[in-house]
Amino acid sequence: MRLYEASLSTLRDLGDRQCIASTLSNLAAVALRAGDPARPGALLTESMAVCRDLDDKAGLADCLERLAEVREAEGDPALAARLLGTAHALREATGAVRPATAEAAHDTLVQTLRAALGAPAFITAWSTGQATRDDPAAPDEPQLASPLPRRGV
Repeated sequence: MRLYEASLSTLRDLGDRQCIASTLSNLAAVALRAGDPARPGALLTESMAVCRDLDDKAGLADCLERLAEVREAEGDPALAARLLGTAHALREATGAVRPATAEAAHDTLVQTLRAALGAPAFITAWSTGQATRDDPAAPDEPQLASPLPRRGV
C-alpha cells in the first residue's frame, strides 16, 4: 500500500491525471482487501471524479465495479448489483473491455450477488443500473450523488 501512496504523491506532483485515477482505484482495491472499510469509497469517489473529467469511460467502469465490491462488503448487495449493471452498460456502449486479471473476481462477485438477492431481484437491480449508464451518480449512492466534476460542465 505504501508504494501506491508514494506513487500517488509523485503522480500528483507531476499532474498525470490518468495515472492518478488508476492509482487511486488500485489503492482502493488494496485497502478493501486489507479490510479498511472507510477508505476505498473515498478513493474511488476521487478516482471517478478524475475519470469523468477526462471522459475516461473505461476507468469509470473499473471504479464502479470496485465500488460494487465495497458495497457488497458493506452488506448492500442490491446497490452492488446496480453498480455492476451501470459498469456493464458503460462497457457495452464504449467497447471498453474489463482487464483479464479482473474477470474471475467479477464473475465471483456476480455469483455472490445473485445468490444473496435471488435471480429476479439481481436482474432488477442490474437492469436499474444499466439504465443509469449516462449518469452513474445515482441518487441512492451517496458517494456518487455528490457533485462530481463532469467534462464540459
